[in-house]
Amino acid sequence: AAAGDSVPVPASTERPAAPRLAQWLPEPGRPDFDPWGGAPRTGEARLDEAARELQRDLDAMVRDLRSGVVARRRETALAFVQLLRKEFLRTHRRLMVEGANLDLGPEQLRAAFYAERGALAGRWKNLLLDRSSSVDYRAERAAIEGLLAGIDRACLALPAAITAPLTPEQIAPDSDDPGPVAWRKRLARARVSLARLTGSAPPLRVIEVRNIARYVMVGRAPVLLRDAVGMLVLEERFLLAQARNLFEVFDHTVEQALSRLTPDSPADEGADEDTEFPDELLAERQAVLTALRDEMEEELRLMVEGVDRFADETVRVTASALGRAYRELTDKLRHAGTPYLTPRDYRFSRIYEHSRAATTTLFTGLDHARDFTRGTAAALAMELDVVRLTESVRGETERVARQARRDVLGRMSRQLSRVQQAMDDAVVEVGALLRDPPEDPEQILARIDEIMAPLRRVVDEVVGIAQQFRATVNSQTPFDGLMLTLAGAVDSLTERFVVVFDPGGPVGRGIPPAPVLVEIPFRDLVRSFIETETGRELATQAERLSEQVQAYASGIEDIDRMLVFHGELARAELEARPPGPLPRESLEVLEESLSGTLRRQARRATELERGTEELAEAIDAGVRRAVLGSLERLRDLLLSGQVAEIRARLAQRTLAQGRRELKSAATRAAGLAGQLLHLARATFGEDALHEARKIVGLPEPGADHPPGPEDFAPPAERVEIPVAYRRLFSDAALEAGDMLVGRQEEVARLRNVLLGRGKGVSRAVAIVGVGGMGQGAVMQALVRGLGERAKVHRFELEAPGLDIAAVDEMLTLARQAAMHDRPTVIMVDGFRWLFDIRPDGFRVLHRFVTGVVETSSRVGWLLAAERPVWAYADRVVPLHDAFPERMDLRPLDPEGLRRAILDRHAMSGYRLEIRRPDDSLAWWIREVLSPRALERRLYEDHYFRELHKDSGGILRDALHLWMASITAIDTDTDTVWIGSPPQPPNRALRELPDDLIITLRQVARSGRITPASHAVQFQVPVEMSRALLTRLAHWGLLKRCEGDSFSFQPDMAGAIYRVLRERRLVG
Repeated sequence: AAAGDSVPVPASTERPAAPRLAQWLPEPGRPDFDPWGGAPRTGEARLDEAARELQRDLDAMVRDLRSGVVARRRETALAFVQLLRKEFLRTHRRLMVEGANLDLGPEQLRAAFYAERGALAGRWKNLLLDRSSSVDYRAERAAIEGLLAGIDRACLALPAAITAPLTPEQIAPDSDDPGPVAWRKRLARARVSLARLTGSAPPLRVIEVRNIARYVMVGRAPVLLRDAVGMLVLEERFLLAQARNLFEVFDHTVEQALSRLTPDSPADEGADEDTEFPDELLAERQAVLTALRDEMEEELRLMVEGVDRFADETVRVTASALGRAYRELTDKLRHAGTPYLTPRDYRFSRIYEHSRAATTTLFTGLDHARDFTRGTAAALAMELDVVRLTESVRGETERVARQARRDVLGRMSRQLSRVQQAMDDAVVEVGALLRDPPEDPEQILARIDEIMAPLRRVVDEVVGIAQQFRATVNSQTPFDGLMLTLAGAVDSLTERFVVVFDPGGPVGRGIPPAPVLVEIPFRDLVRSFIETETGRELATQAERLSEQVQAYASGIEDIDRMLVFHGELARAELEARPPGPLPRESLEVLEESLSGTLRRQARRATELERGTEELAEAIDAGVRRAVLGSLERLRDLLLSGQVAEIRARLAQRTLAQGRRELKSAATRAAGLAGQLLHLARATFGEDALHEARKIVGLPEPGADHPPGPEDFAPPAERVEIPVAYRRLFSDAALEAGDMLVGRQEEVARLRNVLLGRGKGVSRAVAIVGVGGMGQGAVMQALVRGLGERAKVHRFELEAPGLDIAAVDEMLTLARQAAMHDRPTVIMVDGFRWLFDIRPDGFRVLHRFVTGVVETSSRVGWLLAAERPVWAYADRVVPLHDAFPERMDLRPLDPEGLRRAILDRHAMSGYRLEIRRPDDSLAWWIREVLSPRALERRLYEDHYFRELHKDSGGILRDALHLWMASITAIDTDTDTVWIGSPPQPPNRALRELPDDLIITLRQVARSGRITPASHAVQFQVPVEMSRALLTRLAHWGLLKRCEGDSFSFQPDMAGAIYRVLRERRLVG
């Protein structure tokens, strides 16, 4: 439902919706809610009328607040709940589909459930971050400012003063009167008596209505509105807490559902459920999943009720605060001009400072609430990111655990069962032979050989399997692949979060104090946690497996030796006997050497088998615990806010590991201690020094220097580069080849789609990627591959002001082409010019999409777009439906980037030498511990890691950094020398203030921005917007386009997108 529509209470279709709370509070003045205390009773008609007029103004202000900011907050909150519900229902539908597939066994069903849980955690995390990033409390601040200004205006509209006669009751003496009041009453009575004696008019009471109203209403309102402002900010805390509770309920109900659907499922083979009664099985799965949905729907319903309660309560608290001040005013008006209340008592200067401080507290509280909300949402997002990480590696973890268990059972336990069975058979046959032996010893010996031959074959086979298993375990670490999977999964985590240090925060309706925000390098923190905690536990399991396999192999070899040795004793006993019946002592020797040995070794095999079965279970559980258990512990630590404990634990283990490595390398490092200071400085680098200065409070060198073009300039080339070499690193055709490596099948499929030979009906294809990914080059490569098989028309949109006629020209061409048999492809570049952020700004895009949908069954459409622009427009126009076939160009991984760079260099014919990285402690230790033969490989690995880190995997930025990394070109030896990559301007971008970052985000989402649209979006004058955009263009971040619009500078687009992604401002 749209945010402006009435949002239905989420409810299961299987049961009627629960009763709703009243959406809005009754009108002020109704009998069931009257914050004003009834009609004013001041004893003076003109005063009563002035008070009623003020009451009507205050009543209108409450209604405006209710229909304004409170209504908008309610709508956005319900829209957020609906988004959570939408993602849950999407997950539930998938679970229903999986549950209806009776071919899925318990383990497969469990894996499907866990995968969907991880996917839901990821989607909800994005919703939470989107919600928190949009919460700035500007509307609430404006509403409170408007309310205070309205109160002031209403007070100024009151009469300045009203006169009324003093009544005898007002000046009559009272024993409870304080001394000053009693003296003023005596004076008033004397004045009345004097007037009566002189026949003059009696003295009147002067009621300064306006001054009293300003003293009470304007002076006291900021103090009384604290609870109302607290209610406005409390709603976001409620939504975050409920969102987390909602996921906990989902987590719990999924576990309950799995416990019912997969009871006691085997851990290794995933045995199928009994499908003898498929209807009953299907009905049970559907019932369990329906119960899961009902539980979640009930929680969502309660969440909606809570949102409504907050809307109602916010209005009620605001009206009560104003009503309290109003009742205080009417009480003062009743006594104004009498001895009970003098002008000094309501002098505004007495309360001015207190009122101003209270107003400041309100507005700073809103700023604190914004930071607190974002920090709390980030903490919850961290938890959900860990859940997503857990579920993304659960399948591989369980596969590795099951494989390890199967290996132990198959190569150890079952082999021992074979040995046992062969020994049992041999014991029976040997016993029968010795009970009735032939008289000829040679016949006995032949029979023994015949009996023992199958056992020897089995034992020989088992010994070979054991030795092979031992060699395999000793030659390769069994869980390295799992650690690589974990490392790859960690790369998908958010790089950093800024969280609230104290998750408890404010209590009740209070305005939050300034929160303590902590920036957590989340990805690195999780990576370090996995390397220390998970890696240590997996290493322990690998060591245990190795030890047990060694013991098992030694045990089998001992059994083999014992059988051979005692077999030789039996043979020697028989060969020494002459023909004839065997004496008793010979039979006893044979019994002990054969049957006794077989029984003893069978018992030993039984013990070994029992140990291997325990080992199989322990390894299975240990691997799962090492990965899934450690991630669960990490989640608990993050949930309880124990980030400092995580860091301390990791630091202790890192230091211990470092001490061990340095101790082992001490002898090789002798003589190099004099370089430590220089090495340490180079090791930490400028970024680390910058962070260290911030921690200890030292000023940054040049901190007073405002940013300028030099701060954002891309790294410059260090040497003169030959033209031919430069062309290799700027050729767009090669850029497309780099991006399409390994995607040949996808390219062929999309070309068939454009030609109308795909499996679907639509022939519309979109190429989507961030700036610098080469969408245009890839689009050209796709079209070049069509050759003469299709006629291609290209429309390159390069300026704003695109009108319906220009789109109609494209669509008319498409309709004409649809009438011909020869395939036609229409290329559209410059997607961002099809819409504008202004009223009716998507009309052209709507017409374009409608035409694409109409003609895409007969004409091929090929569109290139940047991902943030595509995602933003897709919210308004159904692009994902109009272009069902898409190629998503994502940043290259480290290996892909390395291959792209080295392939281009190889075409140059130059040799490549990568210089040793700048001196650092890390490189000193690494070189001390590594053979010199590996140094060149180490330098190359280090360079491409740094290049990928600095470029974010965006090819265009990586190519620029490569060119700027060239320190020398030796024409005599045709060698290119590469130094460390220069630092891109990412740090300067990260330090931009929030208003400029948000401006860049808007440029990324719409592809461009004009001063007029910026002024509308940010509520500032157009001249101020134009000046700001011109400043960004002066710095080199934006470039001015036609039509008074601005877009990203191409060389800076990749770096800007990366910083925006780091802040979770674009996808």
